[in-house]
Order: sequence, then C-alpha cells, then structure tokens
Amino acid sequence: MDTEMTNGTENTMVPRICLNDILGPRFEPHRARLVRLLGTRDVLRLSQTCREVQQAFRSREWNINSRLARFFDDPRAFRAEIGHCNALITGSFVLEFFARTVSPGDHLKILVQKGQDADRLEACFLSVGYQLTNVNSSFETQERTLIKHGTNGAVTILYLYMSGTKIPLDPVLNSPTSDNVNFISWNKAISVYAKLTFVKHDSVLLAPRDMVSEGHLDWLGRHGWRMQTRISAVRKDLADFTQQRSDTVAVGHRRVGDILCWTMPLDTTSVVRPSVPAFVLESSRLAITPPPAIRPNELYGSWSAFNEGEHFTIHTKTLSSHVLRYKYTFGYTDRDDGKYFTPWEEVQGHCNISLLGQLWKLGANERKRLTDGKTPAEVLSHLNVHELDKPEGWDYFDDELTDLIERLWRQMIGRNRYPTVPM
Repeated sequence: MDTEMTNGTENTMVPRICLNDILGPRFEPHRARLVRLLGTRDVLRLSQTCREVQQAFRSREWNINSRLARFFDDPRAFRAEIGHCNALITGSFVLEFFARTVSPGDHLKILVQKGQDADRLEACFLSVGYQLTNVNSSFETQERTLIKHGTNGAVTILYLYMSGTKIPLDPVLNSPTSDNVNFISWNKAISVYAKLTFVKHDSVLLAPRDMVSEGHLDWLGRHGWRMQTRISAVRKDLADFTQQRSDTVAVGHRRVGDILCWTMPLDTTSVVRPSVPAFVLESSRLAITPPPAIRPNELYGSWSAFNEGEHFTIHTKTLSSHVLRYKYTFGYTDRDDGKYFTPWEEVQGHCNISLLGQLWKLGANERKRLTDGKTPAEVLSHLNVHELDKPEGWDYFDDELTDLIERLWRQMIGRNRYPTVPM
C-alpha cells in the first residue's frame, strides 16, 4: 500500500492500479465487459503499451487452446497433429478468433492434403470420439464430416477438406471473398487482409459473384461485415499496385506474413514441434489484380459484364520439385500473350538445374536406370510429373530456394517497402 507524507504526517493513499492490473484476472468479470466494448484497433494499440498487456490479451482474448477446447479435450495434442500433417484451420472459426467473438454452433474447418497426412489426421479424430457421418466428393476435393456428441448434449462438427493436388494454403489464398483469407497453423494465426477485415469490417469479392454462397453473405451481414463494392475504397488494403505492371495491368504482390498481414504468434507451450519449418508457409506469395478497366457502357450492358468488372482476382501456382522437400505457393499473372508475368520462372529454372545436377552426379549407370536413358529435356518433362525413387545421398535445396525467392522478391518490389498501415 502506497503512502505519502503531508505536513509531517503520514497519509494513507489508495493503492495504485496500473493498466495491467485492470486487464488481469483480479477485476473479472468487469475486465471482460470492458474489453468487449473495445474495437480491434483499440485492443491492438493497448497491446503496444507494454509486453505484460500484450500477454494479457493473448492469454485471454486470443487463447487458441481455450477456443479449441470445445472440440478436443487436449487442444495441444491436436495442434501437434495439425503441424505434423501440414494442415490448416480456416473458415468462420478463424474469422471469429481474430474478431474475439463466438457464434452458436460449433464447427471447425480443416484443410489437409490427401494421402498419409489426411489419413493420420482423420485417425486422430476417430480416436477421440468423432464419427464419420458424411462424405462429399468433387473433382479435386473431398469433404468429410465428423461429429462428436458431448455428455451435455453438445454437438461438435469437424469438416475435413482433402485436396489431392493442392497444398492446404492454396485454397485459403484463393478464397472467393477477402474475409476468408485467414488461417491458423500449429503455432500462428495469420490474416492476409487484416485491416480491411477486422478494422473496417469490410469484405470484397476475389472471384465472380456466383462462386460466393448466399449463406456466407448472410453470415457476414448478421455478424457485422459489409460486402464492399466500391473498388477504390479497398485497393490500398489489399496490396500495393504501384510497384509492378504487366503491360497495362496493375499487379499487387503479397507475401504471407508481410507488413499488411496480421501475424499472431500462438502459445506453443507443451505443443510438440513438427518437422516442417515455419519458412515453408512464410515463403509463400500471391499475386492480385484489380478488376479490368471497362467502359461504363460495356460494364452496364449486362450483369455478366458487371460481374467481371467488380471483383479482384488472386493468382497462385504451386511449386514442387524432386529437389525440394516441401511444396510452395507463389503468385503469377497471365498476360495477353499467354505468358506468365512473374519472376518465379527463374525459381522453376533453378529447381530444374538442381535436379539435373543431382542426376548427373550419380554416375552414368545409376542415372541411366533412373531416367531410362532420356535426354535432360525429356527428363524434366517426365520426372517433374512422376515419382522418383531417390537414392541415398540425394540432396535438397529448400534453403537455397528461400534465399532465391527473397532476392527476387526484393528485386521485384524494389527497395520501397509497403506503406505501413497501422491497425
């Protein structure tokens, strides 16, 4: 208890209370009521005052373990499985996690690639009481619904989306609306269009209108988000379109985790670290182009023309090679002549040379066995789409790839960094 001396006498003062005390458990439930009145921008600015306040918010408002406890008795074990299987959590769960809200109805959407990763993750869910109730298959993906009935009558639902050709990050980056370009990995939560989504509470189309479900638009409206149709109002929140141009088409290039992203490290205490390094996700890029410039008389001529002129477009490709341990996502843009406007062609060329170098160093007999006597050009067209029985001593070049991507990235955007957009 603090005291002060006045006229030679000691006066007892009211104990001092600092901001960290107010945000701590001592003042619950008043603290929770106070924080609910604060907007995202206010909470983030308060978090910048000191480390203790930042940790107080993360341990309460953005506690991923408490959020996942609705679905799993051991959230940390589940997060370890997410990391091991290279899976991502996406959908409304992530949107509400960032927004610090909770809606009725418990469901979790998880993206994972078909094969061993998907099989292991589903086995994990079945082992903790979930039951497979429905399977919907399409050309590229399969949605598997798993349900668990709790002792108090609560029902939790998992939607496991499996893709055979794309890594989990690709469908996230290619979401039809900007509010869904968020994900949670085993150790981080990342929102690509953070200011637009969580400060302005806006969303924009990243695909034709008919690719967006009515249910999603209704959900956004009920929870306070607005579908923004004034393109000029959101350009700066999506990307910097001034750095590069392909002929007359403005191109915005983004990196997962760049300065326009909201990247939130999560508490990883007692979470087993996976073998896949963090740079695999954060080396990923995307390209975004604004709607084409259409004359008003053409834009208003039909609804299909208006549809094409009122949405941004995301462009990504998946990079994989026999000299890379992991798959990566990068951005590209189509030009009128059918070529890609992208520096990542150099990345693919780097991988091709490394692959041929690996085969060359094996010796003539082993090389002939693996390539069936093909020429280097035939090898590249064949081995890049088929499995390769890699012998002992095979080297991988992921570390060189990330350095090359970073160098090309800096060359592409120049030395001008994206303008800092405070939340």
